[in-house]
Amino acid sequence: MTADSPSDRPVESDAPAEPPTIANRWYSVALIAAIGFAVTASALTALTNAYLQTPDETAHLDYAVQVWHGALPVFENGPAIAPPFGAIPPVQWVAQHPPLFYALLAPVVGPLVDAGRYPDAVLAGRLMNSLLSGVAVLAVWWAARRLHPTRPAVAPVAAIAAAMTGMLLLVGGAIYSDQLVIVFAALAVGVAASVLRNGVTTRLMVAAVLVATGGMLSRLAFALFLVALVAAVILAPAVAGSRWRGWARKLLALALMAAVTAVSSGWFYLRNQRLTGHIAGGHSDWSAEHLGRVSRSLSDVATDMAFWTKLLGVYRFNAPIDSPLQWALLVPAVVGVGVVVVLFVRRLRQRRWGADLLIVPMCAALVLGLLASQVQYTAFGGGVNTRYVLPLTVITATLVALGLTNWRRAAVALVAVWTAVAFWQFASSTSLDRFVLDAGNLMVGHALWALAAVCALGFVAAFALGHRRRAAPTATPAEPQPPAATAAAAPTEQLGASDAAASEPRPASAAAE
Repeated sequence: MTADSPSDRPVESDAPAEPPTIANRWYSVALIAAIGFAVTASALTALTNAYLQTPDETAHLDYAVQVWHGALPVFENGPAIAPPFGAIPPVQWVAQHPPLFYALLAPVVGPLVDAGRYPDAVLAGRLMNSLLSGVAVLAVWWAARRLHPTRPAVAPVAAIAAAMTGMLLLVGGAIYSDQLVIVFAALAVGVAASVLRNGVTTRLMVAAVLVATGGMLSRLAFALFLVALVAAVILAPAVAGSRWRGWARKLLALALMAAVTAVSSGWFYLRNQRLTGHIAGGHSDWSAEHLGRVSRSLSDVATDMAFWTKLLGVYRFNAPIDSPLQWALLVPAVVGVGVVVVLFVRRLRQRRWGADLLIVPMCAALVLGLLASQVQYTAFGGGVNTRYVLPLTVITATLVALGLTNWRRAAVALVAVWTAVAFWQFASSTSLDRFVLDAGNLMVGHALWALAAVCALGFVAAFALGHRRRAAPTATPAEPQPPAATAAAAPTEQLGASDAAASEPRPASAAAE
């Protein structure tokens, strides 16, 4: 093994580049505002969309109720519940999903359904998912800090970029299992980045096992992120001691991930194999016969602009599918990709090896892998649905944050404009005329709308104050240090940092499933 091999790379810290400051406290306020927006906007969505308006939502509710009764659903048996309203699927077409989300939802909706209080059960389930929207934003923020530890402005902006993702708010205001997958996907990316920077510490080993377990109990789509975790453990630098001791820790981490994941979720995928003939548990033959799904060639799907328009419209919310604002909100992500590519190539040319040269390909592989899986799924007769790319929220939001904060002097203005446009996209396609409760409770909808607006404004204000605090000169000049000490204390450059600020320490109707 050469000195340039991954395992011999020096350990990099993902700790903050400097101790807590007033600026960092303002960034924390910005994070709280972003979480508040996600929760209130999801709750408002929960109250303004008709109950069980899609058969998918009814199927998810039914799954939770069956878990409450100690059973797992079977595709052919159909739903066990019979709500007096809403769309009811002819079969149980979410039965192939692992049960973690439904186990969390079961004690919330099960007793209400048993009492015949279906409207209350739907609302309770939706509001629980609204809270999960906030958890998803927190997970994205945490992962963004690990991806760019020397650029503290990235994490709070990634949080608001996730919170204002229209499709995240839509599923957060309904009974869908996507929120939990977003959480575990973000945690997996954050843990993988930390492992590549710091090595396989005991804490990160435990975190990797827990995230792998929870993710595979949420959706099979998480398997792609599990591969990223495994690759990160294999390529991680040695923590301490001899090279053999480092490999022993890696092997232990891999063995624990494999064993705990197999025991906790392997039984469910074997059940899918027994019931349907494959671990995914889908029924493409039934979909082709009853839903009019047709198989297409991979090239036909990959070159179909309608496919990409529907799949990638994560900022569309309830706007028309041809809304231009959804693509305007993704422009900073394109800028973020450009920044990363330029600096990645520069570091390759300078032969400056580090964790970033592994983290960037890892994120690119996750994006390409998930998109390729959707092309294949659609080609084999599956439906196109924007929410199927929501596990990539952590990467999309971080790229948006990089694009908005790469130029320090313009960052506040860019973030303010982007947040205003995103809020307009949400507000203009949210109508309280569709409020599903009685007229007396309409004031709840107005209160939630106002609170969401306050959270959006609060985020911009807190981010601006934090950013300007970091930009302001210190009152007391630092004591001069010898050149050698100054060089040793300089932070490692992170991909995505602008050259102009390199001297500043900165952390880098839904289809049937």
